[in-house]
Amino acid sequence: MLAVALIVTILIASFDAHIIPQWPKSCGRDAGEMRLYCDLSSGTTSSVRHRQSETNRPDVLGWDLTYSSVLDTNSISGDGWLRRWLGRSYLSPAERIITAWQGEPITSAFLIEYPAFHAGEPTTRLFIRTRNYAYQWHLVKGKSPQSVREPLDTQLYDRAFQAVSSWEQAPPLKPEDTPSGGVPGYIGFLSIYGQGKTRQVLLALPDFFIPDNNHPDKIKSGRLSQVFDLISTEEGATKRQ
Repeated sequence: MLAVALIVTILIASFDAHIIPQWPKSCGRDAGEMRLYCDLSSGTTSSVRHRQSETNRPDVLGWDLTYSSVLDTNSISGDGWLRRWLGRSYLSPAERIITAWQGEPITSAFLIEYPAFHAGEPTTRLFIRTRNYAYQWHLVKGKSPQSVREPLDTQLYDRAFQAVSSWEQAPPLKPEDTPSGGVPGYIGFLSIYGQGKTRQVLLALPDFFIPDNNHPDKIKSGRLSQVFDLISTEEGATKRQ
């Protein structure tokens, strides 16, 4: 298990600006009608029309893979840490994988993007399910290979998808709960597609690791790390059989 100091080191190594986002909002689209919907923390819902032709944002499975609309919905300003980490022209590498897809029709998928916990480079975890198969990709910017597709047990995928698709966006990490040198707010993105509908939410540090400010050397796995552990542990056990 990584120490808290190691986890937060990358969050201050190259980026020194902190941001405290407003109370979170969940954002998603109906992939068929390209309809943007935003569920406010109060439980109210608003809907506006959104068409690909009206924007420069590539829509793949209904996802905005520049993440600009997700950041806008969550009122994260232009100088916010997450925007600065992405840069001005970020486009997820998942876009080229999905647009070049030639297998069975995609029935569901989920995508996680976040800074690697050692140097901060963009890390992409993409999972795709078709009727008969499941696949995964693990990409780290600047490292090869960049587009290797690995098969994944369908039942294992289904368990992971059931977990992530039930999540609501967590509140931003408060400054007083942030480990020394860490970044409050949000540090990543989760995109979900299933049953023709799409949802994109922001991820905070506790989604990956839950720090204990009273015991800095002790951390617990967050809900996303538990899903990663589930996949890697059971996949490894299957390969050894």
